[in-house]
Amino acid sequence: MQYIKKNQLILIVLVIAVSVAIIGCTAKTKSVENLGNQPSNNISVFQNSRKYEKAGLTVVYLTGTPYEIGLANGKLCKNEILTANKPLFNIYEKISLDPQNKWLKVSKKLEKHIPKEYLEEMHGIADGAEIEYDKILFLNTATTISMGNKCFAFSWKDTNSKIVTVRQIDDDTESSLYKDMILYIIKPQKGYGFAAILNPGWVDGESGINEKGITVSQNNINIRQTEWDRNLAKSSSGLDAGCGMGFFSIGLAKLVGDKGCVISADVQPKMLETMQKRSIKNGLSSIIHLHKSEPNSLGVETPVDFILAFWMVHEVPMPKLFFQQIQECLKLNAKILIAEPKFHVSSKRFQKMTVLAQKSGLNFCETPSIKFSRSVVFKNSLS
Repeated sequence: MQYIKKNQLILIVLVIAVSVAIIGCTAKTKSVENLGNQPSNNISVFQNSRKYEKAGLTVVYLTGTPYEIGLANGKLCKNEILTANKPLFNIYEKISLDPQNKWLKVSKKLEKHIPKEYLEEMHGIADGAEIEYDKILFLNTATTISMGNKCFAFSWKDTNSKIVTVRQIDDDTESSLYKDMILYIIKPQKGYGFAAILNPGWVDGESGINEKGITVSQNNINIRQTEWDRNLAKSSSGLDAGCGMGFFSIGLAKLVGDKGCVISADVQPKMLETMQKRSIKNGLSSIIHLHKSEPNSLGVETPVDFILAFWMVHEVPMPKLFFQQIQECLKLNAKILIAEPKFHVSSKRFQKMTVLAQKSGLNFCETPSIKFSRSVVFKNSLS
């Protein structure tokens, strides 16, 4: 592709500026010195767009109409789109089988409020990546529906009736979406060119700057105190009820430290086998203790300081008995965090769960905000 020197300079400055933003948002340090002059590797080309690696960064340059930009994005980044968004795609598959679920209906209703150029870009992504359009629409509306991110955004119209939107995000860089972000440099057929850090398959950016110097930034200073932080200290004990493959058990083990203990309980032996491999890989096998539960019996007799029941209570055949066993596992004034998927557990059903928990001797504490979840924290009031 041939560009005048001014455009080359602008794109180099944009790459450097957004790369600096990456340094501020992640633990990995990327060198941006003379970035514009460094060689490009692993180049893939589609029409006038391309994907390449430069200075350890994955960079995607897109140009054309909104649809052409989306089409090239889908063609060049199909694998990244499927990998980075797998959790959301799994949610989509589950809720699409439930005619009572409202999420997809809300997603379609939001469509009429999305600017035409964004819709065209999403259609391009869907066609390029050979992914159903409604899935791409869901990716781009899911966080709005769930209100998972408690960020701020504001917009206004200038004298030419052009909408300007600015937002600032407070979120966790350990999210898989952040780890899979790509640096995009986009030169639309109309409008200003810009560089931004984007989730593959999404049409919005996390941090970016356009050629006029207007920026959208992300604040990841890790000041958010999680429920685990508040309830687990070093040398504490925790229980991950229904641990699955152990994603949360690993996090709990890191919080309690070498002198602490985490019990990872599950009814499926294969899940426990995977959990064991992960604990060894992360050097946490001395902290994490595996426990095989039964469908109607948690079977954990050691009292703990904190219990996590994440997206699992709805699978318990006898929830009343489960909460009674949970209460017996908690030390006095110890807490349990329960989270259930919104797309599978209705508000009414979740309310019934909380009533059973309170009847078992657990006192309500709070309802923390967890993305895609209905959540509540209880404290054990019985000795």
